[in-house]
Amino acid sequence: LFSFSTLWLLGVVVLAQNFNVVSPQKSVIPVQNFNQRTGLKTDCLGSYMRLTVDKSLAFGNLVEFDVINGSKIEPLTPSLASKCGFSVTSDPWGNYRVFASLFNCYAANEDDHLFDINMRVRVRGVKAGQDVFQVDKTCSHEKWAPREVLCDRNYMEVSVKRLPGEITAMRRQPKMTDRQAKGDYQWVDSVSEAITSKDNIWRMVFFTPKQKAMLLEDALKAGYGVTTTKSRLVLRSGFDMPETYEENVSGVPMKMIKVTTYFKRQWSVTMLDTVAACPVGGLSFTDEMITWNFPRVNPLMSSGEATIVGMFMGIDGSEMDSAQMASRGYILTIEGNYIVMKIPIGGPDGYYKSHAVDNQYNIRYYIEPMLELLWSEGGMDSTRYRVLFPIETPFMPSPPQFVDFTDVDTRMFDVLLGPFLYDVELVNLTSSAGVLTLAEANVRGFNIQEQRFQNGSKAFRLQVPFSDSFVVRSVSV
Repeated sequence: LFSFSTLWLLGVVVLAQNFNVVSPQKSVIPVQNFNQRTGLKTDCLGSYMRLTVDKSLAFGNLVEFDVINGSKIEPLTPSLASKCGFSVTSDPWGNYRVFASLFNCYAANEDDHLFDINMRVRVRGVKAGQDVFQVDKTCSHEKWAPREVLCDRNYMEVSVKRLPGEITAMRRQPKMTDRQAKGDYQWVDSVSEAITSKDNIWRMVFFTPKQKAMLLEDALKAGYGVTTTKSRLVLRSGFDMPETYEENVSGVPMKMIKVTTYFKRQWSVTMLDTVAACPVGGLSFTDEMITWNFPRVNPLMSSGEATIVGMFMGIDGSEMDSAQMASRGYILTIEGNYIVMKIPIGGPDGYYKSHAVDNQYNIRYYIEPMLELLWSEGGMDSTRYRVLFPIETPFMPSPPQFVDFTDVDTRMFDVLLGPFLYDVELVNLTSSAGVLTLAEANVRGFNIQEQRFQNGSKAFRLQVPFSDSFVVRSVSV
């Protein structure tokens, strides 16, 4: 007699696909304009640009990105990305997204209104050569708040108007003729430009929370992004930089960077404070729902007088309206001391991915919501705060089911194992008799088929002859 239970000795090895940025190839490759081929899309989304590389172009290939400034082309490495205002993400289907801050190191900036961003996308097949696509995008954005904070997946960026407060007051002097006022405006603009340009940065004091002074060149060498535009001072820091530190606000851990920048002339010193605090927690999960709690008032960045005047939700960097949110079951509310975002697990804006944990099959749900707040602290002081916040659920055990179709008369085991997600691949079979690849198994008479279902999942059907030595025999008494 043959024991059907012995088939459980067969082990299924699964691989979940992963996508990585690899080193560039040093070769001369013809460049195509991205408009000549589908699969690439750019969007201007407020203070950043989003480049999407579709799976139709990227799936099964290695995808690399370069940043361009004139004739200068550099590969987009993780360290360069966090310093200069870029982030890259992908999903199991092969879709890539690149987010580029409009204030990134390589953007051409015209009056803080028009921003030209140039990149290259290099797609290399496993066996073939490379295709290179030029991406040129101009974004227009002029609705800058006095303070703008962007929390991306790998860096935080804060920009502030660099017109000194005491000079702003001079603009409001009463009892001046139009001619006098015009003359003062011109004088004020020239003074502001002179004493707060990048060339006049004397030193920067980082609070960790202890004070740590650096010269500008030392801050740049350390990996911080520091620049001035026509009207703003921009500071950028990776989350893992030594001068960042963590604070707890109403139970939500926040990573923060706080810097005072000193601009010096022979006759004056001007100080500008910059601070950014980005959430690194605040999540809770049930079997059906993700809940993200964010402090309604953040004393690290604002006073208790702050009033929220705008609150928005988005997905993958794009803002959603109330009808879109309702159709997907998303909720954004204020509850006591928190802004609360609720996201159903399994919605169409996220995706599941397979994981093997301690030889057990698990899945996780991934989604990247966006939270945007606009708050005012009275007068002209306001802050626009935007967070791109990737979320992954805890591991959810999903043991495959075993369905036995074996008919003794056929002298062959016939079983179905599943379901699995789309990203699972059957690699080999293992038993006490050894390990077989799929090719080896089929040569010796196994029949192994992959079956796909309408919901995107799959299962594997295995047919194994009773007579094969791979089968463990036992005798019933």
